[in-house]
Amino acid sequence: MSYSRGLSASNGREGIAIAESEKPDAILLDAMIPELDGIQTIAKLKSNPKTKDIPTIFITAKAQASDRRKFYNAGAKGVINKPFDSLTLASQISGFLGW
Repeated sequence: MSYSRGLSASNGREGIAIAESEKPDAILLDAMIPELDGIQTIAKLKSNPKTKDIPTIFITAKAQASDRRKFYNAGAKGVINKPFDSLTLASQISGFLGW
């Protein structure tokens, strides 16, 4: 496993551009972000040959089962609820991605 340096984007379009150019090991995607929401962003990532294989995990305050189903149906590898425990975040990500 390799670790990319921490990258961040302030909106969905910027995140897609960074994913295309940097090819991160994984993406943590907030469900509610400016310009494109999380579902629109993951749809564009999954339809792009350069980014379609990058595993994506949603971070969200929307914890209802119907919301979680939407995220998984869109291609998410996992869903982490806000507020999350920063001490267990890395192990949650590792678990979702099988690292």
